[in-house]
Amino acid sequence: MRPAGLWFTSPASSDSVDSLRRERQRERTRAKMGRRFEGKIAFITGASSGIGAALALELARQGAHVALAARRADRLEEVRLQIEALGQRSIALVCDVTSLTRVTAAVDQVVETFGGIDIAVANAGFGVSGLLEKLD
Repeated sequence: MRPAGLWFTSPASSDSVDSLRRERQRERTRAKMGRRFEGKIAFITGASSGIGAALALELARQGAHVALAARRADRLEEVRLQIEALGQRSIALVCDVTSLTRVTAAVDQVVETFGGIDIAVANAGFGVSGLLEKLD
């Protein structure tokens, strides 16, 4: 018969307790990291597909509100709806990054809608070719 208040454990059960503690700690860490960007405002160009869309969705999963910019309105709208399904706010802005006027207007719209920008991702781009010395 065991005295009250004393527990005797075998090495196997001690390992199980340690394993359980480690798993609980991992769960707490994942929960904290899962909302790492809570309340932040992200502005992503090239957000209609590929890396831009994937990044937008991941930032939304981690708590960010996301402003999406790209040339393809239909794809932007799809990503926007997915973000809102995650419970985050989002706007879709049709924008060609080769136009400074359009980029400025997009940034202004983000600031007007969300009050600022915490994270900016310049994911869209365009290619140029030729000799370096001859490029403007």
